[in-house]
Amino acid sequence: MYIPNVFSPNGDGINDRLLISAASDVEEIESMEIFDRWGNLVFAAKNFLPGDPTNSWDGKRDGVTLNPAVFAYKMMARFKDGRREVRNGDITLVR
Repeated sequence: MYIPNVFSPNGDGINDRLLISAASDVEEIESMEIFDRWGNLVFAAKNFLPGDPTNSWDGKRDGVTLNPAVFAYKMMARFKDGRREVRNGDITLVR
């Protein structure tokens, strides 16, 4: 699985959405949650396929553009063999 650690939702058409990529052995992303530095949930998506742009983060919270910052994430993926994997990390939003 590949989760970018930096993205730039500035409207230039390049890296404007945080998109999770994965190999074919990943069946589904069960959950993806992104939090600000105070622990507030700014984005959540459940039960989607890797590479699905409709479940990617655009750098907004409730339709409001967020300022550049570092955000924490927690993601759970399910593999075709039934195994589950949790990943935690951070994402830097730049404009």
